[in-house]
Amino acid sequence: MKNYKVRYELDETGWWVASIDAVPGCHTQGRTIEQARERIREALAALTSDKHAASAKLEDEVQLPKPVRKLVVDLQTKRMLVVEVTADAENAIRDAALALAKSMSLRDVGTVLGVSRQRAHQLVGDKTRKATTPRRRATRSADS
Repeated sequence: MKNYKVRYELDETGWWVASIDAVPGCHTQGRTIEQARERIREALAALTSDKHAASAKLEDEVQLPKPVRKLVVDLQTKRMLVVEVTADAENAIRDAALALAKSMSLRDVGTVLGVSRQRAHQLVGDKTRKATTPRRRATRSADS
């Protein structure tokens, strides 16, 4: 599968102009980036002999004014930090739940951690299930 870098620029009328520099004459426009992306695929298919142009990987390069680009980059950085912190928090709550479940009920684990009993059970999983918990067996009566 071939990769193409597509540059999107907003023109003075509010339309997005899409172009692929690697393919001479391959450009189009659309009211939205999504529409311009669909149309650039069509233009790519018309201008190349590539039978797989419809499934080619398009790498979007949206041109933004410098102050806005800085805000977007800052947002992306913060989103990555949120993902990392969320993963750390999930590991911490799981470790805490496992440690607490050794000495107290899942209901109490949930209360201490500020989560429901069901969430405490999910966090602990089957790792601390007590072997002394009896399982009910279906018994057949003499009448059946």
